[in-house]
Amino acid sequence: MAFLTVGLCPVTTMLRTAHVGYVRAWAVHFVSAVVASLLIVACMIWPAFSSKEVEFWFIVSLIEQVLAEVADEFRHAPLLTTLIIGSSVLGVELAVVVAAMLFAPWGARDESILSSLCHALRRTWLYTAHAPLLILLCGLALMPLWGIESEWRQASRLEWNPPPVPPLNSQNQPKDSPARKEYEQALAEFNVALEAHHDAWQMRYSQRPWLVKYADLLGTGLVLLACAWSLWAWLRSVGAPRREKPPDRPPLCEFCGYNLTGTALASRCPECGEPVSASLGPDARPGPPWQHRAEIGRWRAWWRCTLDALLHRREFGRTLRAYTPTSAHRTLLAINLIMVFVVAWIGVMAVLFVENDWSWPPRNPDAVWYVGLFLGITSAVLALAVTFLAAISVGIGYHVADRRNLMPVTMQASLYLGVYLAIWTALVFAMIAVAVGGERLIRELPLQQRTWVEVGAVCLVLLMNMLLLFGYIRRVIGITAGARYANR
Repeated sequence: MAFLTVGLCPVTTMLRTAHVGYVRAWAVHFVSAVVASLLIVACMIWPAFSSKEVEFWFIVSLIEQVLAEVADEFRHAPLLTTLIIGSSVLGVELAVVVAAMLFAPWGARDESILSSLCHALRRTWLYTAHAPLLILLCGLALMPLWGIESEWRQASRLEWNPPPVPPLNSQNQPKDSPARKEYEQALAEFNVALEAHHDAWQMRYSQRPWLVKYADLLGTGLVLLACAWSLWAWLRSVGAPRREKPPDRPPLCEFCGYNLTGTALASRCPECGEPVSASLGPDARPGPPWQHRAEIGRWRAWWRCTLDALLHRREFGRTLRAYTPTSAHRTLLAINLIMVFVVAWIGVMAVLFVENDWSWPPRNPDAVWYVGLFLGITSAVLALAVTFLAAISVGIGYHVADRRNLMPVTMQASLYLGVYLAIWTALVFAMIAVAVGGERLIRELPLQQRTWVEVGAVCLVLLMNMLLLFGYIRRVIGITAGARYANR
C-alpha cells in the first residue's frame, strides 16, 4: 500500500514503514524507478496509439528493435556500453543521494550527523514510490489536453494549392528577357498565395477554442502543481516524527559551553560567571515569536522574527531550540517561496514595462504570464536551493568545530531569513530592469566599449549575487552561534 499512500499520506506511511531497513528501502526505490520509466514511455507512445496512427504490434516490434540494438552494442563494445549505462544509472542514484543530503536538515535532530543523513536517505528511497503514481496522474491529466489540441489541428488544417514555384535558374536571365519576366510574375503569384494562406491560418489560429489556446499553459500548470505536491509530500516524509528519543546531553552553559552537571540553579557558571538559571531555568529558550503566534498574532510574530533574524542574529539564536523537536518553522517555507515568486513576477512586469518604453500593457501580453510564471518558479526554486544549501553547509561546519549536529537550528535560521531572499530577488530584477533601460545607450557606444560595458555588467551582477549569498550564510552562522550550546 505504500506505493499508493506515500504521496497522499506521507507521514502515516513513513510511521508505518519505520521498521524498513536500508536494503528494502533501496529495493522499493529501484522498483519505483523502473515502473516510473515504463510509465513515461507509455505516456509518450499513447497519443500515437490512441489516434490509431500506428498499430499495437508495430509498437511491440519497435521495442524489440531497440532491445536488439542495445544487445548488438553489448556484443560489439561490451565495456563501453556497460560504462555508458552504468554511469547513467549511477548518475541518477547520485542525484537522489544529493537530494536526500540536501533535505537532511528538514528532519534532523540533535543526534549524530550521520544518523540525520542516513535517516533522510532512507526516507527518500521510500518516498520514490510516489513517482509512478505522480507520473500516472500527470499522464491521465495531460493526454486529453494533447488529444484535444491534436484533433483541433487536424480539423483546422487548411488545404493549400499554391502555384508552382518558378525555377531558380530563371534568376540568371537578363532583366528584359521574357523568361525573366515570366519568373518574376510567377514568383509574385506564389508570394501572394503564400501570404493569403498565412493570413487564413492566422485568422483560424486566433479563433481557436479557449482550451486549445491555453493547453500549454494548463499543462505546465498541472505539472507545476504535481511538482509542488511532490515536494510537499517529500518534505513531510523526511520530516515525519520518529519514535526514537533523541540522545541525552549534559547541561551546558549557553554562553560558554561549560558542563553544568551538579551546579546549583541559583549559582553562576564557574567558567564565565553567567547565571545558571539563564541556561537551565524555566525561562531559558522560550522559542521565537513564531512559535507563540497563536497568542501574539501571526503578523506580529512573523514581523518580529524577521527583524530579529536580520538585525539581532545572536540574540535571536538564543531563543531557538535545538534539542526539543519543533516544526513551527516549517510553515515558513511555503510563505518564503510564495513571497519570492510574487516578487519575481512583479520584477518581470517591471522589466517588461521598461522594455516597452515605460508604457503598459506590453507589446506581447502573454509574456507577462509565460515569462512571469517561468522566472517566478525559477526564482522560487533557487531560493529553495539556497535555503537548504545554507542549512546543511553551516550545519556541517559547526559539526566539524563542535562535534554537535546543529542542523535543526540552521534549518530554522534559514527559514526565518525568508525576507532576505525576497530582497535578494528584488535587487536582481532591479538590476535587470536597469540593464534593459540602458540598452539603447549601450548600443550607441563603439563595439569595443560596448563589449567592455556588457562584460562589466555581467561581472557586477555576479559580484552582487556572491555578496548577497555571503551575507545570507553569514546571518545563518550568526543565528546558529546563539544556539551553539542550547539545552532545549
